[in-house]
Amino acid sequence: MNKKVFMIVAVIAVLIVAATTALAADDQPTVQQPAQSADVQLTPQQQQEIDSLYEQMQDIRNEIIDKYAEYGAITEAQAEQAKANSEAMTERMKERAADGFVGCGAGYGMMGGRGRGAGFGAGFGNNAGTVQ
Repeated sequence: MNKKVFMIVAVIAVLIVAATTALAADDQPTVQQPAQSADVQLTPQQQQEIDSLYEQMQDIRNEIIDKYAEYGAITEAQAEQAKANSEAMTERMKERAADGFVGCGAGYGMMGGRGRGAGFGAGFGNNAGTVQ
């Protein structure tokens, strides 16, 4: 008798887990594809304007990184590495814009959506000193 009850409860539990997993899979958002070169072609003047904005964005990033170093949140070596990474990202964005890519697209965001602390080593702020 106890074996039958146990088996029935076990089967019901497995069915509940399977149904929950199957229903959760249907709720995944669909990812839209970003605009490609066939969709948009920027004029040289528009491209120059975009490049100027990317440069302004890079200057502000460098100022923020310098402030973190000044306040002791990161070391000078980390600041230099962060600046190099940021400059490489800016150059890649400029290249992609020149190739006709417009917008940010869809996806999980920077660092694959892994959350805070994935940037400057172990991160700073709430994640300072934690291992990811």
